[in-house]
Amino acid sequence: EWLKSHLMPKLIAWTEQQSISRLSNKTQFPVTTSISLVEKEDYATLYQDLKLKYGKKWIQIWPEKTDPFKFVYEDVSIATYILLLWKAEREEKGTNELQSFVDLGCGNGLLVHILRSEGHPGKGIDIRRRKIWDFYGSDTVLEVKAFVPSNESIFSETDWIIGNHCDELTPWIPVIAARSSYNCHYFVLPCCPYDFNGKFSRRHAKESQYRAYLNYIYNIGKTCGFDVEEDRLRLPSTKRICHIGRKRTYEFSESATQNRMISEMFDDKMNADQEKIVIKPAENDAEHQQWSRNFKPREPIELTSNCKQLSRSFKDEFAFAVASRLLELPSKRVLKPMTDDQENDDDSDRVWNKGGELTLDAVASLFEKPTMQQLKKECGGIKTLLKLFHQVFIVSGNKVKIRDWSSSEISDHCCYSKCKSEKEKLYKTKLCWFYTHHPDGCPLNASTCSYAH
Repeated sequence: EWLKSHLMPKLIAWTEQQSISRLSNKTQFPVTTSISLVEKEDYATLYQDLKLKYGKKWIQIWPEKTDPFKFVYEDVSIATYILLLWKAEREEKGTNELQSFVDLGCGNGLLVHILRSEGHPGKGIDIRRRKIWDFYGSDTVLEVKAFVPSNESIFSETDWIIGNHCDELTPWIPVIAARSSYNCHYFVLPCCPYDFNGKFSRRHAKESQYRAYLNYIYNIGKTCGFDVEEDRLRLPSTKRICHIGRKRTYEFSESATQNRMISEMFDDKMNADQEKIVIKPAENDAEHQQWSRNFKPREPIELTSNCKQLSRSFKDEFAFAVASRLLELPSKRVLKPMTDDQENDDDSDRVWNKGGELTLDAVASLFEKPTMQQLKKECGGIKTLLKLFHQVFIVSGNKVKIRDWSSSEISDHCCYSKCKSEKEKLYKTKLCWFYTHHPDGCPLNASTCSYAH
């Protein structure tokens, strides 16, 4: 009981203080403790309630390929935090009317589902439908839409704009909230660093990329006229710092002046030879005006860039070229297992060339520029493509060599037991690359090789 009631709270407090002291030296404003804007006891109680109410159910039926434990409990935690913020806001205003919201780039939509299930009117918008959407029911409003910031993309009747890991929309969240109405607020959880028209690049090397991006999003909120508050959420993620804009730094009568400051912010961010971003004054909202003609929403179909989209012939030619070069390098030759018809022969027919070793830079030098340009479009490039040929190559660090299935080194590359049943289903269903392409054939006998001879 003493460990639970005394020691653990102190350990948690010490850990948070150490983390804060390290981060405070790198930020332009103080870093607070976690969930500092809500009551911690209320948070713990509500989180447990929502976890029991939504957690187990959605983990069991999760149809996406993503980790259900991470994403479900993360959204439960975010929902807990937002609900407590809204509760405090209602108490401050002396009203029982539940806040409305729009979640931009809502992804799996679970946050929208929880907030609506707790009584708050609102919807989620994302460019791509998710499988999990079909399980929520009609009470959870989710729209498939390519959201482009413009005078038509404001929400004048909405109380809160939410940006939860919304990628390219992240810097736009404070702007959309500021332009929607004087009474509109925002919650944003920055993750992947995006600027208004592309990827974000930090200006000061002394700051980490993440800290620099947080400061950038913070300053956008300040320029939009919000008294921005920063807090650290309790999430199973390293990107857990959020910004809240719930108070304005100007009076309603100063809205036109504030709007001009937002326009000037955009002008300052554009080079003189580039087309300027234009945000029309509030009185021209009815007229469609895209705020940035260079803004590009993500593709509705999520393209995989893991080299699996490359043609079969391209991949085969690539693997053969790398293997051929490795076989030309000096190496220790090994003996293949003896077959029945080789019992009286000498060892010359059993010698197997395992080849040498190449760096990835050396592999790149084997190919022409068009080939390398095609590979650069894929995540991981050369290394990813080589790893697709697991049967043929071992990629370790920055080097590649031919896999010797007759040696003990393959034990380091065995699959987990949960994958064994799938491997057994594929046993001898694929041709052996070595039997087909290697000058010395396969280093294993047909009876012991997992691939078909």
